[in-house]
Amino acid sequence: MFRKRQHVFTSDNDGKEDKDLTIGQGIIDWNMFVKPFPRHHKGVLLAETYPKNESVDERAFLSEAHERLSDLGNQLPR
Repeated sequence: MFRKRQHVFTSDNDGKEDKDLTIGQGIIDWNMFVKPFPRHHKGVLLAETYPKNESVDERAFLSEAHERLSDLGNQLPR
């Protein structure tokens, strides 16, 4: 499955439609997501998410999305 460098786009959802939620805001089991990754994965994890409310502080939103993606990346096998 992971023979070459992979770019993986991540987003959470509610199980009904693709809502591009930030990791942890939906129903995806992210612990199960990281299990198939090989040791020393060299690919890139990308957050495919955006604020759903125009009044959201964009810097705070991006900071939270970055933190959650970093936490997920730290769970990958080393």
